[in-house]
Amino acid sequence: MKKKCLSILTVLLLIFGVVEMANATIIDFETPLPGGLNPMPYVSGNPVPNSAVIIDQYLDLGIIFENVALVNLGYGHAPSGVNGIGSIDINGNLDYWTPMTFTFVSTLDSTIDAVTDFFSITTDNCGGSGNTIIVSGFSLNGTFLGSTSYTEGTGGVTLQLQNIGLLNTVVID
Repeated sequence: MKKKCLSILTVLLLIFGVVEMANATIIDFETPLPGGLNPMPYVSGNPVPNSAVIIDQYLDLGIIFENVALVNLGYGHAPSGVNGIGSIDINGNLDYWTPMTFTFVSTLDSTIDAVTDFFSITTDNCGGSGNTIIVSGFSLNGTFLGSTSYTEGTGGVTLQLQNIGLLNTVVID
């Protein structure tokens, strides 16, 4: 596969006031990585190894991930360093067109839902794919609260959800 910049979502900046904590949290996906995470090459279509799948490695921060892989974007692509995130398709392959989901839970008990009033994510510094990225927020009962979108023309753009209510789930498509 020809190496090119894809619509790669990188630095997940979660700055949120989860019910039990009011401080900001930033996840940059750089070392040290929790739970044995190891980034995979960023090429879409490759099978995602278990060591690159992010699910509950950030439970201490109150986040459960769904369809999210840790990818090595290479120097200069990720705003935070070299690592970013990509989505995992139904076949277990890296696929930047499958939605990723982030659900907020209590840091004390992951079976208890939590909320945040702010979510932010920064795109790959390379950008330019022409793909549209949509970030949508949902309440505790699944009600759509709002969204923001960006069509990649340049890289390193930050997308934010704020002032739309208390978010329990964020979907990036």
